[in-house]
Amino acid sequence: MRVLLLVSIAAVYVFGAPANNEVAPESKSDLDLMENDNFNPLRAFSESGIVSVVSPDFEKRQLQRSNLKWDKNTPIRYYFDPPSFNQSIIIPETIKYYETNTCLRFELTTAEKRFDAACVRFIGSSGCNSNVGRVFQKGVQNIRVGGDCHNFKTILHEMGHALGFQHTQCRYDRDQYVKVHVENINNDYLYNYKRLSEAKNENFGLPYDYMSVMHYSQDDFRLDGKGHAMEALNPIFQNLMGTNFELTFIDRKLLNLFYNCPGSCEKPIHCENGGYQDSNNCDRCACPTGFGGSTCAIRAGSDTPTDCGATLKATSEWQSFYGNVTKTCTWWILTENDKHVEIKLESVEKHESVNCRWGGLEVKLDDPLLTGFRVCEARMIPKVPNFVSKDNRAILHGYVNSPNKPQRFAIKYRQGKEVIKIHVNAQITYVHDVSV
Repeated sequence: MRVLLLVSIAAVYVFGAPANNEVAPESKSDLDLMENDNFNPLRAFSESGIVSVVSPDFEKRQLQRSNLKWDKNTPIRYYFDPPSFNQSIIIPETIKYYETNTCLRFELTTAEKRFDAACVRFIGSSGCNSNVGRVFQKGVQNIRVGGDCHNFKTILHEMGHALGFQHTQCRYDRDQYVKVHVENINNDYLYNYKRLSEAKNENFGLPYDYMSVMHYSQDDFRLDGKGHAMEALNPIFQNLMGTNFELTFIDRKLLNLFYNCPGSCEKPIHCENGGYQDSNNCDRCACPTGFGGSTCAIRAGSDTPTDCGATLKATSEWQSFYGNVTKTCTWWILTENDKHVEIKLESVEKHESVNCRWGGLEVKLDDPLLTGFRVCEARMIPKVPNFVSKDNRAILHGYVNSPNKPQRFAIKYRQGKEVIKIHVNAQITYVHDVSV
């Protein structure tokens, strides 16, 4: 049996991506990792190489076990340590984000009631770390997100661990997508890059996602003076790994499949283009970026009177397009079925946004489920030949959080026929086209 994407076979305690790409986690004692009342703990070496405290009834055969999977029908209890940490607005914001995108629910409790059921303690001291998955039927496990780690992105990452995620670069198939340079990584944190076996790793057949919130950046835990810790075999994503600020569609779909959230709906519905039934709105599907409608069958926004996108037809001649994004807009560029879309990014005006969080342009050329590469200024345009779609559709997704801070860009596009692969890999987003 296998468990969710990157859920490992033991009760693992992992460090998340370092805040601001800095390596500053603290070493923790066993009992600091988790606590349990009236309980004689077993000690077992986890995949991380850290001695963890695990339940006496924890067995390898429990890969469908309740102590690695929360009950979707029971709110996940949590509290703050110290109590003053409850003044944080970021943790409730992150909890609400998970509730909006899954069938999971959370409930605030107190330290005095922490042993009544399985419970998560948000710790305000410095460090970024969490257990992987649910650990106890009754007992406390920690999410440490204080100091520099107290930001939405890092809390989202650490809560992802607690819900069952390991790091994306630990997928059993990761060597097809990244090269990990172990010689450049601090040995104390090398376990964060340890590849899982296929038997211990369930991805539900979904593709590798460079933009997952659980993916490290190119330099996380890199030794000073050394080269990159990790190299993307698709060079478009080299500088983008580990920079995402939200759950990708793949992240959301994995969690929803793992917890069988669509099963919470009384009547199933069919979803197109890899979408899945939204358990928070059972009459509609949750769609990949760029797709919309109740079943994800149409271009996002095309069924609304305020649609600011369009469907463009590529020909063998170069055509120009200028975008002035003041809200969320989606464009499809289509060709004939057996051909491809070739795109040149002529210009991208700088947006006042770190890692394109509050505004940018996402370009999707590959599997529609995957997040495309994002740009919000000219220097972020990947240094590769012209961008070419994997099939006969390319998607442009523009977004901003304020109409007063638009994202402007200019592209050229045309139809191509023959495709030359620069790299042979499962993802072919970096190809060069010979137009006709």
